[in-house]
Amino acid sequence: MVAAGVAIGYGSPLTLTDTSNKIKKGTKGDASVLSPTVMAAVPAILDRVRDGVRKKVDAKGGLSKKLFDAAYGRRFAPVVQGYGLTETCAGGTFSDYDDTSVGRVGAPVPCSYVKVHIRLEHFWYQLIDWPEGGYLVTDSPMPRGEIIIGGPNVTPGYFKSEEKTKEVYKVKGISYLSVGKQARLDKFEIPAKIKLIPEPWTPETGLVTAALKLKREVTRKAYADDLAKLYA
Repeated sequence: MVAAGVAIGYGSPLTLTDTSNKIKKGTKGDASVLSPTVMAAVPAILDRVRDGVRKKVDAKGGLSKKLFDAAYGRRFAPVVQGYGLTETCAGGTFSDYDDTSVGRVGAPVPCSYVKVHIRLEHFWYQLIDWPEGGYLVTDSPMPRGEIIIGGPNVTPGYFKSEEKTKEVYKVKGISYLSVGKQARLDKFEIPAKIKLIPEPWTPETGLVTAALKLKREVTRKAYADDLAKLYA
């Protein structure tokens, strides 16, 4: 982003909005000054903003509340979820732009290998149980275990801390970072079957744009019956 000339601004929980605790009355907060195109934040920050707005709306009640609720449902400001750490250069997983579901963090970013406690041995991936927490690879319908992230976006270790690096990083062809979090694979993220489509996806078919970018919603509708049969 920096190399492309994108401007980056930083805010804090106490100065984010015009009514934040550290903002002098009558002056603007970080969000108002920066007017960001995209804003990255941890859930706690967004929860704080939402709670502040909801309290004001609920206090007014009546028609104001109804109008706000109606407008909120048509806000056209997508919120996407992801997961990552400093050690993974922020991104590890990221949900699709049009995925409005909650409680999940999306698929791995292209440069990441995200495993649910998977070990690389002889080019085979093997799920490993986490018995201390009762998370087993045999859990049905969603295998569970400890999250491990690997790939070129993962740092090689901790600076001048060899013991900590050995404790957290596992290197077997690819450096894997044990993030110390537990998770599960959602059913829709586990390929069950494959359907071969003989027709190529081209702009003429309407399934991709002129830049060959997939039109996800159009594709879902076009193959709704096939997907229903595959994952029934």
